[in-house]
Amino acid sequence: MRKLVFLAVAVILALAPAAWAADDGNTQPKLDTGGVYYPNDYRDIVNSTSVTGNIKGIRCVTDSAVYLEITINGGTTQTIYPNTGDTGWIPMNLRFTSSIKVRVENGNYYNNSASCTVSWALD
Repeated sequence: MRKLVFLAVAVILALAPAAWAADDGNTQPKLDTGGVYYPNDYRDIVNSTSVTGNIKGIRCVTDSAVYLEITINGGTTQTIYPNTGDTGWIPMNLRFTSSIKVRVENGNYYNNSASCTVSWALD
């Protein structure tokens, strides 16, 4: 029984690091900014394919409602609605293994300025 428990723990510990989205410190850091002003305007802040890495954080400064669309590995697009004003840095650890796209969109608002910055890194 003790050998079985020991074997199970050893297998879990051996496989666990592969599942964690950890940053080992050997990444190439990047900082990209995109802004919108006109109604129905959008900007791709990050749009890369055939890459691996992670999104570290996002910061937006906006007059009113804009939103961010994040697509990881070509999957379903996730939408984030940052607060009005200066959001400060929103910490994230979004791991991607094939592609990443982060887009800021204005919607149907006139003269609604927004600037968003994405901190990300490539492996």
